[in-house]
Amino acid sequence: TMASAMDFDTEPYVPGDQFNESRFRSQVERSLANVRRVLDNTKHPRYAADVAHSYDDKFLLAEFLTNTALAAVFNALAVLGVDDAALARLKEWSRTRTVTLSLRATEQCAFTKKTTREEESKTKYVKEVKTSYGTSSKTTHKTVTTITEYHWRFEASYALVAFAGADGDTQDDAQRTVLLERTAHTTIVGTSEDAPHPKERVVPPLDYALDWLLAQLDAATGRVGFGIDRDAATCRTPRRNADTRAALDALRRLSTWADGGDAYVRRL
Repeated sequence: TMASAMDFDTEPYVPGDQFNESRFRSQVERSLANVRRVLDNTKHPRYAADVAHSYDDKFLLAEFLTNTALAAVFNALAVLGVDDAALARLKEWSRTRTVTLSLRATEQCAFTKKTTREEESKTKYVKEVKTSYGTSSKTTHKTVTTITEYHWRFEASYALVAFAGADGDTQDDAQRTVLLERTAHTTIVGTSEDAPHPKERVVPPLDYALDWLLAQLDAATGRVGFGIDRDAATCRTPRRNADTRAALDALRRLSTWADGGDAYVRRL
């Protein structure tokens, strides 16, 4: 399997470090099915473990997969507003200062009006009365409920910003850039006079340090260039070395950051 090819040696448990071989193989098989549709018939992609290789190829595979992940990350960031110009600016900032990607949001909730309406029940009650003369009369009754409703305007504004240094609240354009922003509002109608949300709320910022990602980027070519220092005293295997650990840590933190942002937007 790919895991054995990359020497995932046993280490102390770290959350998120589990390898699900069944899920991995299922994902690879689906990918291979798609790849075969576009590759020439002379190309036959296979699992790394099924191909003859030297131990150094394991390092190359680890580097290749990490660089593939990095390329995917930068492509995703581009969709979020980190275009070539913004990326070049962030890279320049990272030469001397820490660069942070931050999701910032504010919410406002204001009462707009109170309304009442009547709602008839779907059930009818029919009462029939017979007289002494042999005739009868019917009376239909319905239950009518008066409903009082309270209308609230809820507005949320969020922005994805990048800033250099430690001051995330700076408004200095030389140290801060807005990559993406949006404001939306809706009307919330309920039967309680209590506000569904606080009048004003500043959402705690969700921050991610971009330093490691930017360090893997070549400013001149725009290409990623992750590599493992095989000669380092701390390098044991393609998995057990400082470079791979740093990559895994950065990508895990990014995953946590992205999950947090996704959860907030979905909650809206």
